[in-house]
Amino acid sequence: VLSIDTIAIDLLRAIKKAHRKSRKRRLKVIANERIVSYLLDEKSNLLSQLEKSMNLKIRLQGDEDVHLEDYRIFAEDTNCEIYLD
Repeated sequence: VLSIDTIAIDLLRAIKKAHRKSRKRRLKVIANERIVSYLLDEKSNLLSQLEKSMNLKIRLQGDEDVHLEDYRIFAEDTNCEIYLD
């Protein structure tokens, strides 16, 4: 089982990858509520840096039904999921 911190860092990397792949400026991220809370509380500075450096707006949405290690990233304008595989 990965730590909350490890999952949060992986998610930040995935957001970067999704932005590079899609070139979308507004992303919606759905993740487990514990991960969203951790990002907003403990990693807010990294989140802000990411948004500024990539000229990006990230909207985090918590969902208790999403497994702790899972997340989904969407282009907010089209609501289409961005697949990273």
